[in-house]
Amino acid sequence: MDYKQLLEVYFGENQNIKEMQNCITELRKIVRKNNNKFIALNTSKYVQKFNRLAEKEWGFKSFGLSITNSFVIDAYNLPVLYDYRMLTKWQQKNLLVSNGFKYKPEANYCACVYISRGLFTNENFTDREIFAVLLHEIGHNFSTAI
Repeated sequence: MDYKQLLEVYFGENQNIKEMQNCITELRKIVRKNNNKFIALNTSKYVQKFNRLAEKEWGFKSFGLSITNSFVIDAYNLPVLYDYRMLTKWQQKNLLVSNGFKYKPEANYCACVYISRGLFTNENFTDREIFAVLLHEIGHNFSTAI
């Protein structure tokens, strides 16, 4: 098995994941309906629902999805921790592993995932592919501990 294959973990679809996928589909419908004109997506009820579902699914104290106004194709993750030197030991101590990965409530782990408008609205990517990019970025919050 190639080392890079070990960097991705598939944990399956559950109800939260299906609802998160639906949020992305609905957001992209809004964008298409408005002919890609600038609209405030980050305050949408679908982004807020996505955030709450991510918190529930992975144990984040707070999670934020942000669609940036850049038309460059990009996505990235920003974990919100105070001391990166302790990240590996801290993550391992606060990580629950059972049918996927999740932080313990007392971990108070927060994260933000950003996706550019250029990628989010790009019709060359399906809704599921955009969701896969977001899941990949969320996964970076667990990669050090794994």
